Amino acid sequence: MLRTVLFIVLTAFSATALAELAGTWTIVSEGRRGKQESTLVIVAKGEAHSGTLTGPRGRAMEIETIEVTGSNFTFESEISTRMGDFTLTYSGSLDGDAIEGSIETPMGDVPFTGKRKTEAE
Repeated sequence: MLRTVLFIVLTAFSATALAELAGTWTIVSEGRRGKQESTLVIVAKGEAHSGTLTGPRGRAMEIETIEVTGSNFTFESEISTRMGDFTLTYSGSLDGDAIEGSIETPMGDVPFTGKRKTEAE
């Protein structure tokens, strides 16, 4: 009985975190070129999440899968540069209308913060 109740509570918490992650986020990271602002749009379809990440230069990159465990999330983004193609791995956590985490890049981890965009923005 206790296991069933625990499973239901964890499932409900996970579903709530999934629903709360959906939306439009402004993400700010501090890189070698200073502060970089991107827009992350997360779409929920049932228990699955996908989205689009638009970088500071306006280039949109599709995110096929965003994995969510509790209030933590992770996804990968592919970028092409003059130096070659790279995979960036975003890992973070959700706290209400704020997210924070790090971006794993070929040159090391870069921290990011983010806030949910409101309809007025």
